[in-house]
Amino acid sequence: MSAAVKLPVTIGGQDLRLTFKFGVMRQAEQELGRAITTELASGAVGLDVLSCLFWAALQPDHRMSRDASDDLVDTAGLAQVGQWIGEGVGRYFGTGDVAEQEEAGNVQKAAKKGS
Repeated sequence: MSAAVKLPVTIGGQDLRLTFKFGVMRQAEQELGRAITTELASGAVGLDVLSCLFWAALQPDHRMSRDASDDLVDTAGLAQVGQWIGEGVGRYFGTGDVAEQEEAGNVQKAAKKGS
């Protein structure tokens, strides 16, 4: 794992920042009730995991409900959010290990498949 990753994004003219760090991943696991790393490694990342990671990544700078963050997904587009999550997760977990880069890519694939 790397240090915290901050990813600036713009949705509907609103500047936001997604944060990927230990506390965010822990919060996502707590919300889902299962391990994020297991979900990413499974290759079958569903919409609930994508929604939860996006919501958790917003929390440090933009406290909001899951419903509010899901509304942002609809505004930005599922594929775009999947790309952001894939990038953030890949950069946070990325150590140059191909398996970890594939995990990040699985999030992007799930987003494109779900759209």
